[in-house]
Amino acid sequence: MDHLLTPVQNDQITRLYHLPAKGIRTSQVESLSGYFARLSRAHYLKPGDLLRREIVWWLRGTPDRSGDWCADTAPLFLAPEMNLPGAAPKWVEVLQMLTKVNHLSLTSFLPWGGLFPSRWFLKSHHAYCPHCYLESEGRYERLLWTLGPVTVCPVHRCRLLEECPECQKKISVVGFRSLPAHCPHDYSFLGDAAHRAPIGSIAKSDTELLTAQMLAEMIQHFQRRSPRAPAYDLAACLRRLTARQKISDAAEFARFLGISRITAWYWLRGQARPSLPHVVNLCLRFGISLVDLLEQKPPSRRNAASVPEASSRTPESSRLKSAPTKTPLQEAKIRQILASLAGNPPSLANLASRLGVYPKLLKKHFPELCQQVIAKRLEHHRRYREDYQDRTIFAIRKAARYLVAEGFPLTHKNLATQMDKPGVFRWPNIRQAADQIIRELGG
Repeated sequence: MDHLLTPVQNDQITRLYHLPAKGIRTSQVESLSGYFARLSRAHYLKPGDLLRREIVWWLRGTPDRSGDWCADTAPLFLAPEMNLPGAAPKWVEVLQMLTKVNHLSLTSFLPWGGLFPSRWFLKSHHAYCPHCYLESEGRYERLLWTLGPVTVCPVHRCRLLEECPECQKKISVVGFRSLPAHCPHDYSFLGDAAHRAPIGSIAKSDTELLTAQMLAEMIQHFQRRSPRAPAYDLAACLRRLTARQKISDAAEFARFLGISRITAWYWLRGQARPSLPHVVNLCLRFGISLVDLLEQKPPSRRNAASVPEASSRTPESSRLKSAPTKTPLQEAKIRQILASLAGNPPSLANLASRLGVYPKLLKKHFPELCQQVIAKRLEHHRRYREDYQDRTIFAIRKAARYLVAEGFPLTHKNLATQMDKPGVFRWPNIRQAADQIIRELGG
């Protein structure tokens, strides 16, 4: 598959290709990180080469140096955060200047502004729907897939995958070797994993599907919203919603959502912004979409959870309504999430964020299950460290044999020059193993 990355013949690029973004004005809009990977593919370059050998020089006003390697790419970095309002403006400005393509701001969360905090907003790894890749015009990364709460494709009603079907490795959202619809490790086509995510496998009433549909509607709303429209005040929207639901104060609001009173008070006063998973959970509880919440429309209850009206709640029945009470249904839901992440056991915080609650509530209602989650996570980390240590010692032994064969002195310094990560010699176990190898091969 090396032919996919054939280098360009010209040493300089006078202007980047006019490559329009896909899915503009729709919920299936392309992400800015995916657009940059596709733009790099159009130039037969890796994203890292396009950034470090071309774009940085244009940004610094020295395009005559195009083709040379630049170690410092500030303020442009290949990271999932390039889709966020903090880093997106500079990326959009540079790419629109070089490609002459407008509306690239719509490929990021720039229209959302600072509506939600960055915590739990984006995924740390790439998630994808293989069936979308199999469509004729679908080989691009959706902005919807980058959102943390989205685990289901709302188009095909299947679960999003996060690993390569061939090498079983996690895929970065954007990196030095990113390639649209392909694994950057072995260049295998991600659409070949369609058998692992059957179409229609998610029920229409499933909370994860409702969440994906709600956020897809949210993306489409911001795609079509005028950029001159005033920014939303989430705290004012929450106050309007609580007044409509006849929730008297922050304490009752906190009991309804299963959060602390001070947190609810901060949210209603606008002194803190609730994270996206918490707002999604709130909307599902009240039976209102995110767009309706921001536009201050009455709840349609088309996606409402089975929660009684505020007027019918009593002090005894209003205790921790959003908490995962110990029922077989809730426990089955948690075990379903754990089964879907069997390859990489989640932390307790990750599991709580997927459920839209706080870890303390899980510990309170499911202590035995939480202990199993923590134990599996620790065991996974222990096995990973042992495997990494074995691979590192094998690499040190290989480097030591190479130095001995070439006639170089066998020292820690020379071994470090042959390692990809010289800092591993700071680990006591690795250093002891290196000393043992030096005594064995160095005489």
